Amino acid sequence: MYKAERLISPRFSRETPRLLNLSAQAEFELSSVIEKISGGAYVFEDRECQICNGNRFDILAEHDRYGIPIQTTICCECGLMQTNPDMREIDYKDFYTQHYRKLYIAELVGQPEEFFREEYWRGQRIVDYVLRYVKIPKNALILEIGCGAGGILYAFKQRGYRVVGTDLGVDNMSHGRSMGLDLRNGDLFDLELHENPALIIYSHVLEHICNPGKTLQKVRELLGASGHLYIEVPGVKDVHRNLFQGDFLRTFHLAHIYNFSLRTLTNLLKKNGFERLAGDETIRSIFRPGKTQVTFETDYHDACNYIIHTENWRGFYGWAFRRKNAVRNLFYRIRSVLINMLKRTGLYSLTKRLLS
Repeated sequence: MYKAERLISPRFSRETPRLLNLSAQAEFELSSVIEKISGGAYVFEDRECQICNGNRFDILAEHDRYGIPIQTTICCECGLMQTNPDMREIDYKDFYTQHYRKLYIAELVGQPEEFFREEYWRGQRIVDYVLRYVKIPKNALILEIGCGAGGILYAFKQRGYRVVGTDLGVDNMSHGRSMGLDLRNGDLFDLELHENPALIIYSHVLEHICNPGKTLQKVRELLGASGHLYIEVPGVKDVHRNLFQGDFLRTFHLAHIYNFSLRTLTNLLKKNGFERLAGDETIRSIFRPGKTQVTFETDYHDACNYIIHTENWRGFYGWAFRRKNAVRNLFYRIRSVLINMLKRTGLYSLTKRLLS
């Protein structure tokens, strides 16, 4: 396999220190992961590109945001950003089962109710987005892969749908199950369903999957002819606006095997027999079964230009993100004060009716 060094900047070389400071618990998990890599328990192998089967890559980074020594590359043919070489499927399964949540969301481990609430908030937005483009009959079956505590599914259940979720991690499932949700331990290939789901949800999951082509083929089989697929992933052309604060070094990490733009995601779905109904660079997207297409529109040059621009303006984008957050937090504080004042004066219900 041919790889050429084209680091985004010297910050992305293996000699530079890691970007993030971690809690004591997360530090322990990080040490365990690095020990498994250095000790050979986790094995890295070269891969062909999942979209174009190419074997020519530019190396963008030599470590991730935690300082883990992995290579993030971009395919010179189609422009898909991906970890290469990457771990075996068996290694990723161990990583997600043993370390992932304790490293990435350490502050929510042992707080399933808080985890559920965060998912539920996202779920409400997902329901609204999906129903804007797709008519799903009430009482239809909704399936989520990587369901966590089940908060997203609960938002669908409240709208009158039957729901099933599956996840490799069981830490937070108890709360979702206590809310009446059918949550199962395992992955897509462990599922036993007796009907085709009307919708399958992959919310911040597809970028974690070692072999997305194999997964999408199974999804297409489960959906039948009339089902739909919702995919949400962090968009690599949204880095200047999202939580990564205009810094690609925050974007690259061990758990994200793939970093998609809307174009590369669409290319991958077309190759596996889907057509896109809606999508943006955030990325939120909806697909349905269609014809398999082996031709693709490369994103290599556009992606490289976006990376260079974002790195050059990294300071500005970080500042803009912090200002936007400060204004938003101020708004929520003022809103909370006004609501409390209206409740104390007995005017809250009247005001709510007048504004609704």
